[in-house]
Amino acid sequence: VMQKEKIETFIKQLSKDTINNKIEWSYLYNLKNVSQDSNPSVFFLLFEDEFRHINFDDSFYAPLPNGFIYILNETTESGRDGTVLTGYRIYLQQDEAEKISRISCEQSPIFQLINSINSYLIKEETDIENFIDDYLSNSDQ
Repeated sequence: VMQKEKIETFIKQLSKDTINNKIEWSYLYNLKNVSQDSNPSVFFLLFEDEFRHINFDDSFYAPLPNGFIYILNETTESGRDGTVLTGYRIYLQQDEAEKISRISCEQSPIFQLINSINSYLIKEETDIENFIDDYLSNSDQ
């Protein structure tokens, strides 16, 4: 079993790199139409049923130098006793052909990373909006 400290260090580094614009995050809903043929691992990662629901608006993914990271906000229900768990889960994929593995981690370092990702995405949206505003104000003349 991998050390908890190593995983937390990894997640803190992801947070730092996100703040420094070194990681290009996207919303998970961009992958919603992935077909089983094009990327079976992602297709199965995003598979939902009565016991597993993904909040796509609050889930993210990004390419990393050595593969992909997926952070899913999942709600799972135990078929046995009906226990419902909601939280973030982190999955890593070494390359598109590889299977996807989950890493376990406390929620608090993940929340820190989620905050960094949200700031990154808001900044990106603001940049796009500024671009459009610039264009529109220049085409008025």
